Amino acid sequence: MAQQRTGRTSLGRGQSLCLPLACGTTVAAVAGKIRIDGSPRWLAGQVVAPRIDLAEGSSHVIQDAGWTTLTALTAAEVAWVTEEREGWLARLWQALASSAKLPSPGPKRS
Repeated sequence: MAQQRTGRTSLGRGQSLCLPLACGTTVAAVAGKIRIDGSPRWLAGQVVAPRIDLAEGSSHVIQDAGWTTLTALTAAEVAWVTEEREGWLARLWQALASSAKLPSPGPKRS
C-alpha cells in the first residue's frame, strides 16, 4: 500500500527551506516563484545539483532522492506530495500472508 505525505509552507522572498525528499515527490509553486536545487551528485568528476525555477501554478517531479532546497524568488507558497511505497519484501510477505493466513511479521515480545 502507498501512503501520502504532504507539506505546505509560505516563504518570504529570499527564504529557503531544505527538505529530504524522496524520488517521485511532486513540488508545486502554489503562489509566487520558487527555485528547486536538487540533491548534489557526481557528474564527470564534478559535483552538480539540478536547478529548476517554477512559476506560480507549475510543478516538478523530483528525480533523485536526497536533500532538496526550495528557495522563494518572490514571496511564495509551496506544496509537496510524496507517495511512500512499501518495499518489495513487505509486499511479498503481505501476499503470502493473505493467501496462507500467516501472522504478520515482527518480533514477538513476552
